[in-house]
Amino acid sequence: MPKAPKAPLSALFAINKPTGTPSMTLLNRLQPLFAASAIFRDPDADAAKDKGNQRGGGRRGRGRRGATKVKMGQGGTLDPLADGVLVVGTNAATKHLSRFLDCTKEYRAIGLLGCSTDSYDSEGKRVRTVPGAHALSRADVEAVLDRFRGEIVQTPPIFSALKMDGKPLYEYARTHTPLPRPIPPRTVTVHSLELLRFVPGDEHAYDYPAEELDDAARSELERLEKMVKEGRTEVPSEEEVAAASSAPAEPAPPAESAPEAPEASASSASFSARPSPLPLNTDTSPLTRLLRSSAAADATTPAAAPPAPARAPIFEIRLTVSSGTYIRSIVHDIGAALGSAAHVVKLTRTRQGEFALEPPPPAGVDAEGEGEGKGGAGCIEWALLERAIAAQERASKKKQEGAAAGEGGQEGQEGERDADGWLEWERELLAKCKEV
Repeated sequence: MPKAPKAPLSALFAINKPTGTPSMTLLNRLQPLFAASAIFRDPDADAAKDKGNQRGGGRRGRGRRGATKVKMGQGGTLDPLADGVLVVGTNAATKHLSRFLDCTKEYRAIGLLGCSTDSYDSEGKRVRTVPGAHALSRADVEAVLDRFRGEIVQTPPIFSALKMDGKPLYEYARTHTPLPRPIPPRTVTVHSLELLRFVPGDEHAYDYPAEELDDAARSELERLEKMVKEGRTEVPSEEEVAAASSAPAEPAPPAESAPEAPEASASSASFSARPSPLPLNTDTSPLTRLLRSSAAADATTPAAAPPAPARAPIFEIRLTVSSGTYIRSIVHDIGAALGSAAHVVKLTRTRQGEFALEPPPPAGVDAEGEGEGKGGAGCIEWALLERAIAAQERASKKKQEGAAAGEGGQEGQEGERDADGWLEWERELLAKCKEV
């Protein structure tokens, strides 16, 4: 049974964010619900307002108490595509949100092979598609993952929410405004990286984005990528990009004099998570070797191969990373390391600090919930909060209709309260929050 909190409640808690909705949109939708709840109402402030209204003869009008906003903030935003753990703080607890910006986070991500997009996820437009992705296997993906473990260097994508002098990078990109300074590369740590599953194209339903960048937009993207890669502040001209792409590659050293290749390192600059319009290491990538062997087999074997699936394979990875790691960039670069391409089609944050989608049983409590212990690091399901918001809106509409008919109306929230006087969502929040 959750105990009665100090009012107004200053607490940290986590929401299981749904996909498709920006993080701040959820907080804005919660504002009226929280403002009308006794949990977040300051009794001293209410008393002061009531006293002021009495002195003023009631001229301030009814309902100001319900209009009082609750101070709220989030401990690290999620892309609209992403779902999972979103940490929220209220009132004085907002001062503690900064520690969630620097904490370790866990994610699950699904990458679709054979296609890259301008945003590195399925909400963007197709930049290029690479034939032959159907030939890749689980073993191929496993073989390149070690390059992304440990410390790696990432340059934030130009189309990211990262801010420079208070302005998001994507605003500089879209308005062609020179950056105040180069985008600095950052060293991040991938503490663990595991391939959970590899699914052939005929066993899943993910498709490439329907929209494709036109030639002008693709050229603009190449210019932006070159600017970021070279640490510049102004977008290079089309002629400069064209000259760089047409420049002959340096000849490879003779095989007998080539030095022994160093062991693949996660901090290798060629696999940093900065945008790259071209596949990396395509001469020796798994896809290139497969296509070459397939071509050789076609030249000697007259039998026709079975038709390739309509879709390319997907792979799902689980990662534990340091703060500031771009998961979209890692998936993008895994595709490049395979000699193919890839973009994120699903991204879930499973843990942020002490909050998790599936928290382990607290100390002293077994998997069946038996025993003594203290926990409370799970997430509040957004569906529960959404039902409460809808119920409150119905109650508010009913009150307004009653007032218009001269029947008066009562402030409050629709729904059944338990024996302690809590609505279902209030009880869930009190059970899972960490009061500050």
